[in-house]
Amino acid sequence: MSTILEALKKSEQERKQKSVPMLTDKAPPKESSRWPWVVISIVLLFLTASLVYLFLQLPNSDSNASSTSSADSQVRVIDADSLAADIPFTVEVISWSPDLDKRFAVINGKMTRVGDYLSPGIKVEGITESSVVFNHRGIRKELKP
Repeated sequence: MSTILEALKKSEQERKQKSVPMLTDKAPPKESSRWPWVVISIVLLFLTASLVYLFLQLPNSDSNASSTSSADSQVRVIDADSLAADIPFTVEVISWSPDLDKRFAVINGKMTRVGDYLSPGIKVEGITESSVVFNHRGIRKELKP
C-alpha cells in the first residue's frame, strides 16, 4: 500500500509542476495614479474661473442703459477715413425700418443688428436712417456709409 501512496504523491507533484498558474499565484495589479485626475481638475477649475472673469468683463446693456451720463449720451460722428486707423469696419448698406426688429446694416459684408458685436469690445448700439451707432471701449461712435 505504501507503493501506491508513493505513486500518488509523485503523480500529484508532477501535476503541480505542469499545472497552469492560478489566480492566487499572480501578483495584484498596480493601482493607477490619481495625479492625472488632480491635474485635470485644477485645469478645469482655472478655465472656469477665467470664463467667469471674462463674462463679467463684457459690457452689460442693462447697466449701460440705467447709468447714462452726459459723456455716454454724446455721440462722436466719425467719417470712414479717420475711423480706419482705429477700427477696420466699413458700413456698406443700412436697412432702416420703424420696426426695431427689421433694422439691420451690412458691415464688412456681414449682416448685423442692434446688440451684435462686430469684434470684442465693439457693439452695435443703434441703427439710424443714415448711420450705425456703436460702442467702442465705452465711447459711442457713429459710422456713416
